[in-house]
Amino acid sequence: MPIAEKKSLLHKIKNDCIKKSKRYKLRYIRLKKWDDRIDVTISFLNATNIALLICGFTFQPILFGCIACSSGSLVLSRVQQTYNFKHRYSTHQNTCNQYNDISREITNTLYRNHMTNEQLEDFLEYINSKLSIIEDTQIL
Repeated sequence: MPIAEKKSLLHKIKNDCIKKSKRYKLRYIRLKKWDDRIDVTISFLNATNIALLICGFTFQPILFGCIACSSGSLVLSRVQQTYNFKHRYSTHQNTCNQYNDISREITNTLYRNHMTNEQLEDFLEYINSKLSIIEDTQIL
């Protein structure tokens, strides 16, 4: 394969890495927002639960609200544990960073005009091995 084709292939790989990085960043942001919303809601329900529990000593029917708040908090915390949002969004963030690193590395290499055909071949093999490692560890 001539040098021009290898450089165009590297440009294509770099553009694909940038697209994938943006896609994983959007997923990271979306999952992080969901996790933060669930955390805030659980904290609010727990605070309300404590307030209702204290007020329930003077007016007994308020204890039903306390039961509802603690049940809602329990359900939300189980949903958060089941979907494992923290692990998922941290994995998406790592994948995004890895794709960014590869695209930067390709950009830096493409600015070096003195590379021979064999050096570009070795670099393509190196990039393909890094991409395969990323694809093995990423969450779809």
